[in-house]
Amino acid sequence: MKYIFIAALCSFQAFCQSQLEVIRAAELADGIYVSGALKHLELETVHSHDNPLFANRLAGFFNQESNTLYVVVRGTSSKLNWISDARIGSSNKIVKKIVNYLTPSKLKPYGKILDSWSQGWFEESFEDLKSASNILIRKHNGATVIFTGHSYGGIMANLLAQDAYHRFPRSKFRCHTFNAPGAAEIRSETLNMPQIAQEELERFIFNHVRESDLIGQWNTHEGKVHYYANNNRWHRDAHAMAHFVKDLRDGAKPLLNEPEYIVE
Repeated sequence: MKYIFIAALCSFQAFCQSQLEVIRAAELADGIYVSGALKHLELETVHSHDNPLFANRLAGFFNQESNTLYVVVRGTSSKLNWISDARIGSSNKIVKKIVNYLTPSKLKPYGKILDSWSQGWFEESFEDLKSASNILIRKHNGATVIFTGHSYGGIMANLLAQDAYHRFPRSKFRCHTFNAPGAAEIRSETLNMPQIAQEELERFIFNHVRESDLIGQWNTHEGKVHYYANNNRWHRDAHAMAHFVKDLRDGAKPLLNEPEYIVE
């Protein structure tokens, strides 16, 4: 009986820790949109990367007590992000077929040029974020690294986590994305990154998605997917990160009695 109680207590503590981690990741994914909005979290800001060409923002925050590095990527905030967003959208094979069918024959050569250009843009945008992320990981060798981001920032966080998994095999990673499109198509079609077994991905990548958010349903997710109720909000509100943070703080849980994410 004593050992059963201890095991139950450890499981409960792990559950509480996991919930706090999800909330912290959500707060970071929301706060990265506004400079200086994350000072209240009592984390050390160890890096801030801004690239105006791609409208990329990536920041690193460190918790010395838990030896945890948070790598946070901002979501769409500029028209320049829409070039990458368009590439993510067009990476869907069904959409490609529809666009190709609707495009007149005379204009198809121009479509191929635009497609090639958008692919190059996304690749360079990702390389920019990857370079900043790698600097942080090398600097904090041995720390647990948690990637997070909302929407465009979420899919980039997912891809960065997968890339880091290959580049730093001795490090421990987790990733939390919020209302982000699936990463499978853009990873394979545009970045040509090697595939990781889904069972392995579900150990360290967690995609948190509103059930009515269309952007979060786009493309194929890699990693575990947790769906949440929309609480009768319109679609635009469902996608907004601020509402997601509030609901998580209020105790929102995934639907369908899914297994809760547990910190290993």
